[in-house]
Amino acid sequence: MLASYRWLCELAGFSPDPIELAERFTFSGLEVDSIRQRGAEFDGIVVAEILNRAPHPTRNNLHVVQVFDGESQVQVVCGAPNCPGPGTKVVLARIGATVGDIVIAPRELAGVPSSGMLCSAAELDIGWDNSGILLLAGIPDAPGTPLAAALSLTDWIYEIGVTPNRPDALYHRGLAREMCLLYGRPFAPPLPVPGPVFPQKAADVVSVTIADEAAAPRYAAAVLRGVRVQPSPPALQARLHNLGIRPISNVVDITNAILMEFGQPLHAFDLNRLAGGRIIVRRAQEGETMVTLDGANRTLIGEDLLICDGQMPVALAGVMGGRESEVTDETTDILIECACFNPSVIRRTSRRMKLASEASYRFERGVDPNHAPAVLEVTCAMVHALCGGATMDGIVDCYPQTVAPLRVPFRPARYAAIMGRAVELAEAAGVLRGIGAGVVEETDRLLVDIPTFRPDMSREIDLIEEVARITGMDRIEPELPRIQCRTPDREEFEHIRQTRQVLSHLGLQDAVTYSFVPAELLRSLSMEKDTVRIANPLNAERATLRTTLLAGLLENRRRAASRYIPSFHQFEVARTYHAREGNPLPEEVLRVAALLHGPRPSFFNEAGVFDFYDARGLVEQLCAMLSTCPPTFTPAARPYLHDRRCCEVWLDGVCAGVVGELHPRCLSAHKLDRGAVCFELQMDVLRAARRPARAVPLMEYPPMTRDVAFVVPLEMDAEQVRGELALACGELAVEVRVFDIYTGEHVAPDSKSLAISVQYRAGDRTLTDREVDERHGAAVAQVCARFQVSVR
Repeated sequence: MLASYRWLCELAGFSPDPIELAERFTFSGLEVDSIRQRGAEFDGIVVAEILNRAPHPTRNNLHVVQVFDGESQVQVVCGAPNCPGPGTKVVLARIGATVGDIVIAPRELAGVPSSGMLCSAAELDIGWDNSGILLLAGIPDAPGTPLAAALSLTDWIYEIGVTPNRPDALYHRGLAREMCLLYGRPFAPPLPVPGPVFPQKAADVVSVTIADEAAAPRYAAAVLRGVRVQPSPPALQARLHNLGIRPISNVVDITNAILMEFGQPLHAFDLNRLAGGRIIVRRAQEGETMVTLDGANRTLIGEDLLICDGQMPVALAGVMGGRESEVTDETTDILIECACFNPSVIRRTSRRMKLASEASYRFERGVDPNHAPAVLEVTCAMVHALCGGATMDGIVDCYPQTVAPLRVPFRPARYAAIMGRAVELAEAAGVLRGIGAGVVEETDRLLVDIPTFRPDMSREIDLIEEVARITGMDRIEPELPRIQCRTPDREEFEHIRQTRQVLSHLGLQDAVTYSFVPAELLRSLSMEKDTVRIANPLNAERATLRTTLLAGLLENRRRAASRYIPSFHQFEVARTYHAREGNPLPEEVLRVAALLHGPRPSFFNEAGVFDFYDARGLVEQLCAMLSTCPPTFTPAARPYLHDRRCCEVWLDGVCAGVVGELHPRCLSAHKLDRGAVCFELQMDVLRAARRPARAVPLMEYPPMTRDVAFVVPLEMDAEQVRGELALACGELAVEVRVFDIYTGEHVAPDSKSLAISVQYRAGDRTLTDREVDERHGAAVAQVCARFQVSVR
């Protein structure tokens, strides 16, 4: 939002320091992003009057002009095609003045001396027109008057970052009201000077019908006759140019000036081009077309809102006018629209048609439906002053459902409880009256009628914030919050650090995912039980707290696959959240999880794809490097894991988690190929299973090895047999490993041969064959008895 300091001062009635005003705006919540000073660049540029114009002796496209600059006669060579005759006032840049990047100096043009420069509006950066020099027709200032004084160009232009909830700060009257409030002054803008009234009621000439009251809560219009359409005065053109608006004609420039003053978009129609003198506000018919002011033929849909006359659409409501009813140089009678449209309707049409304007920007944020009469009164006064003509008696106003101010109580006691400091009832009343609210004082509270131009205020807490904002947040004494301190669990922190370090060294990537996940994602993993739903989620996609870390890793995998990243190997250490009966706070469980999918990383040639044994190996390596007891793996079932590739991980007789391959059903729900493997473990079980690390001396005595093959049922897990054999062999067995699994000839169809190698070794002596054979035979017999299996 660009704002003129000079315009604000005219409306407020006083002139504070512009830098101080910018600081006060910023500290009150209206951040001034930048300030640009205008006026100093016009030093040496004055109003001049042409005394004589003669053709250049050698150049047909040049004129030799004699001008009076208030002090002396100056000769200037001018090449502008609109160079006027004697008596016209123009803009002269004297010797030494700077125009843009050019310093004016005496020079000769085709042999004729020139002692200055006649300037265009574009060259002075006070307008867009560069087709000729700027003609100062009708200004009363005498030659020699500095241009900055003649056109009121001395100004400061603020660029203000207005938040979407403050549409009242998108126009100068709203900012001037804020300015008066910040300086403790009453807001009393100048009253308009009414012009002549045409002796006929506007309602007798024009009728207004609103077919969709929800899309157009109010439509008002004023009618003026006998206007003259011509360029605006240079001062108005310069003001609009400084605010980023291109001057067009006096009628259109007036509507833009009112937009910047009141925040109310207006549109001017040529009254004589409105068929039947009717205005109908309705939705478009599907496929209906109209030609807008930019010459484009627009195809409309049923959501678009139209302004129509008795025959056809004449404007796209709140976005752009129509070509058929635009104001031209031949226009003498105009209808000025002042309407209020539904923000969402305007927003959808503007986005779909990619037509963004100052008007649609304000309609999208909401305009005050109750200031239409005041806006039209000031507009008609400006039209009389700049265009002549007369206003028809009254306005045409269609306002089916009046919007009344909302009454909200304000309690100083509540303010003190929220803000930590007291406020006097009278002080709060003064602030709230300053924002334009009606205030009724009672013994211990205020009844506040919130003005309709402040849609950001609807509750007592909004009034509390407004009073605190205006009285100054810096007046609130800082106070440390009362919090319950707890000593951090340094052992847990160190355990997390080591776990992340181990998995990173094993080649996995450390991930951080959202704690909030879509409920559908947990449902696809069949883990929607005991979920915790967020009361006020950021969006519908983040409405549930995760019950598994695999949810976030799956989202990462899906995102990686959509970007053609074939290999995925990530892990995460974080908390999951589970609902507890009778307790509003969820149970938090610290876990570590990993997901592997796609080809294994390889330096030279293909190394295959990740499988179940990669995930199991990572668990074994993690346990070994964290110095926990060796894990045991037992077959298990989880709805989200493959039936035959799923194991529970046990440490010290406690289930720590699972490892397995994700079920193809879960992967297909996320449009992923089968084959992803994962593990998820509880960190507290890992931590409890840790053993103190101790150094072991190097063995001096040789080992002895014995092999045995058990015939076991097909469905029996090899780890069960291996673990039982290790326990039976005792402390002399330093290594027990499965080295072969065989099915086929000489083995029953429902059985398999499980070959296990046992290495025996003592640290204090050389074992004898007899000692090893006895220990090994007893261990084998114990396994056979335990599982009812035989030796092959």
